[in-house]
Amino acid sequence: MAGIMFARVKRRGNSFVLTVPADVFRGRGVRDGDVVEVELRRKVPPPEELGGTVKF
Repeated sequence: MAGIMFARVKRRGNSFVLTVPADVFRGRGVRDGDVVEVELRRKVPPPEELGGTVKF
């Protein structure tokens, strides 16, 4: 069962981290130590989601 989830990338030392809530894994039967496939695509949010002001 495939699904789409958006997550903010965070830096941890020399790596990048994506945190996935445990219930997302449980709902798909994924357990600790399982191998999963991840497809990454950068999402560019529309200006109204960025907040702040737009300068021209």
